[in-house]
Amino acid sequence: MYRSGHFEERRRLDMIRFLVDMNMYHVVKKIFSYLGERDLVAISMTSATWYASLKQTPDAHARRIDFLWEMERDKVRRSGEKVSSSFFFHSTVRCSP
Repeated sequence: MYRSGHFEERRRLDMIRFLVDMNMYHVVKKIFSYLGERDLVAISMTSATWYASLKQTPDAHARRIDFLWEMERDKVRRSGEKVSSSFFFHSTVRCSP
């Protein structure tokens, strides 16, 4: 546990890292549940710790993967390009039903 005032003089505080270090994944899960899919994508690119914490939260991670899958599918549809077989493989491995 941290003493009172430990974070007082800091200019920045990485709350996700702090919660992960304190093994409070239930709080991280709650925070992620309030975020949109684009925010979850941004979180996955912020740092290795944030990405790992996102992967530890299956619901949020599945929403992020589904969002990326939908974006890729829409991109292919808009371009009118021929869809590769690897795209069909990835489309069958979705995280949510």
